Amino acid sequence: MVEKPSDLYKDPQLASRQYFTSLDHSSMGKQKYEAQAAFILSKTPRSITRPSPMVGEHNEYVFKELLQMSDDDIAEHLIDGSITSEFVGKISSSF
Repeated sequence: MVEKPSDLYKDPQLASRQYFTSLDHSSMGKQKYEAQAAFILSKTPRSITRPSPMVGEHNEYVFKELLQMSDDDIAEHLIDGSITSEFVGKISSSF
């Protein structure tokens, strides 16, 4: 059977297996996410706890905590455009 992607969200088998998870995205509103695996394991269940991040949402954590960059180094990269938190274009859902 060939179906449209939107038909998958209504598929009774996928619904009974809780294949799609609905989460609130800060920009796009309520979105359906795939549960990442087509199989279900009893001791390590699949789960999605948060939606995909926005551009630059974790910049401070990554650059300061993980990369140990100083505020001055980060400022230089912001000025030259190699670090950004802006997205040019429209964000939309596929369903």
